[in-house]
Amino acid sequence: MKQIGLIVFIIFLQLALYSQDINVILPHYLTSTHLNPAFTGLHESRYRFSLRAQDEWLKPSRLDFFNHYQVAAEMKIVGWKRDQLSAGMEVRHAVLGSSKFASTAGVLSLAYTRQIFGTGIKRGGHFISFGAEYGFGQNTINATNLIFGDQIDPTTGNTNGNPTQDPAGIFRVTYGDLSAGLLWYWMEEKRFDLAAGVAAYHLNRPNVSMLGDQVSLYMRWNGFLTAGIHLTPKVKLEPGLIMHWQGPHSTMFTGSNIRFGVMDTENFSFKTGLWFQGNERDNNFNLTYLHFLVSLGMQKWDVSLGYGLNLVLPGELINDFRGLSLSMQYYFGMENQRYKLACPRF
Repeated sequence: MKQIGLIVFIIFLQLALYSQDINVILPHYLTSTHLNPAFTGLHESRYRFSLRAQDEWLKPSRLDFFNHYQVAAEMKIVGWKRDQLSAGMEVRHAVLGSSKFASTAGVLSLAYTRQIFGTGIKRGGHFISFGAEYGFGQNTINATNLIFGDQIDPTTGNTNGNPTQDPAGIFRVTYGDLSAGLLWYWMEEKRFDLAAGVAAYHLNRPNVSMLGDQVSLYMRWNGFLTAGIHLTPKVKLEPGLIMHWQGPHSTMFTGSNIRFGVMDTENFSFKTGLWFQGNERDNNFNLTYLHFLVSLGMQKWDVSLGYGLNLVLPGELINDFRGLSLSMQYYFGMENQRYKLACPRF
């Protein structure tokens, strides 16, 4: 187990070297505010409460590699004829490998949404939303859980029982973090909806070094394009494209959901989807993961389950990962008709 910890520590050092966020193999479409802060308040109730849990492991050992937890709350503060102002708060916590490299963040978000074109009843038209978030993050690693190179016998490959001469103990760093996003969406009721947006995370390039030197976190850019096409009054196709860029690395998600039942006229819907993930490797972009999604939508609840796995080709020497994600959203509170802006159920 501790030898695996050494591998994970090397991965951590690479993350520190390239100043990257922790990579996850399950896409963020299960929680929209994690994709773009401009999604804050884009729902049809006054309040929204969200929970998300994610687990990734190495197969066949079932060794836990990554755990992620997220809790968020949003509310619509005030509204005008074609505008609304919303606020939210979110706490995220992730743990990586047996080194227990942990990343924790708490953020506050604010979003302004306006209908720029459309009918007076506000059930269709063009809308734009701008959101920003600021908070504090902390990264921690416990090096006492690891085995270093000077503790391994070069002849046998086993541990020699000697104490390491490398720095040991618990290391941590705390930093402020600023992000912002912009999105546009177009709705034609019972026909289609279209949404696109871009978000920039770590605008202030915080220093994430735990050793007292300067290691600035790369800015991360998220972009997305999604659509909702009503094939029949009760069947809706939801294709999408999501992109992440950070430093020299990029990740792409593309796929589609299909929703049965329409929440505008019924109190229940069922959604299933298939998504592909591609990562940049050796200056080539390869499809590396496959994701399945199942979701139940009710008047006040959305419950989604995602499962991801490697697309491992024969002969490839690559770790075989599996991932499971659970997302729940609860909508409550009567909404004032004055600022009930139309929005898709993202």
